[in-house]
Amino acid sequence: MRHHCTIDNYFKTKNNQRKKRKPGPKAKLKPSEKSRIFREINKERKTISKIKSAVELNFSRETIRRVIQSSSNVIFTKFPRKPPLTKTIKLKRLQFAESHQGWNEEWQSIVWK
Repeated sequence: MRHHCTIDNYFKTKNNQRKKRKPGPKAKLKPSEKSRIFREINKERKTISKIKSAVELNFSRETIRRVIQSSSNVIFTKFPRKPPLTKTIKLKRLQFAESHQGWNEEWQSIVWK
């Protein structure tokens, strides 16, 4: 025979439909901090490091990346890598630098226009 308190508690919890806790550790970021990250993402396309410095949160880049990936509204993509400099581009840059090496006054008129 069960104790009457056990039976009362069963009916109380059944009527209230208690919510079970989610398994795992507590969330590191509050909802307000997550929304700050998403607001920063919506402004323009940025790297995670730039988002971290703009939002000024003391969390790792990996935590911020996880928050971004957990959202169904944001598509997480890596920036495409820039192609490496070819030999012809390096030669053209070197020729430009050598031909303009003696410029002094000319640079002042170009840079400060």
